[in-house]
Amino acid sequence: PYEPETVFVEEAEDLTELTEELTMNQSKLVLGFRGGMTDENDDFYSRRIMTDVFGGGPYSRLFMNVREKLSLCYYCSARLIRGKGIIVIQSGIEKENRQKVLDEINRQLDIMKNGEFSDEDFEASKKAICDAYRSFNDTPDALDIYYGTQLTGDIVTPDEAIENFLAVTRDDVKKTACALSLDTVYMLAGTDKEDVAASLALCLFCTQADIFRLGTRSFCAAALQLLLYRVVRVFVRTVGRYNHRIAVFKLSLA
Repeated sequence: PYEPETVFVEEAEDLTELTEELTMNQSKLVLGFRGGMTDENDDFYSRRIMTDVFGGGPYSRLFMNVREKLSLCYYCSARLIRGKGIIVIQSGIEKENRQKVLDEINRQLDIMKNGEFSDEDFEASKKAICDAYRSFNDTPDALDIYYGTQLTGDIVTPDEAIENFLAVTRDDVKKTACALSLDTVYMLAGTDKEDVAASLALCLFCTQADIFRLGTRSFCAAALQLLLYRVVRVFVRTVGRYNHRIAVFKLSLA
């Protein structure tokens, strides 16, 4: 039988920029970076910590600066997609702040590349990740989920993974940050109007397969998929309000 093989591209060749519009209040900005990985195990532990320090939690550079300090976005986070060797940064912004957000994300990435992140952030990231891996031992279901992610490679126990995370150094994090190269910038620009019909059409008729067909390259596909999840959440909240009004109207006719 045919076994599909993921092709890892270590470095971005050309920058792809794509902007689309949707009738909604908030705009979505997604950046896709090539991670310099040759396979899913290539410096995974140091890359995981680097991604976390950069944009993984409330202690991360992106959260503390782009969101909290400068108030340029509603959220801003980074995610390592191990099976593709890429890192995706997603944020919810006002469309007029697009360039400011891009500039600040790049500035924070330069800080990571120069190794100028604090020891406190580094240790906080290690602790958070190790605590998450320790929690897999709490229940059989959690262990089942964890080992389900180990089927494509060598089996690593949660305790062994924790040891690998603890062995990561600041220089390791700096090295993996330097390997990042920007491949794709995707912007879903809001038109400052809520259109329930448009949201309904998107959510009902765009399957995950449709989203992946939309992107000509892997980063466009990943960006669109992540954005769909966000749009669905907005849609559920919006439709919930309308359903409540319809229910009240029907009761008034009874």
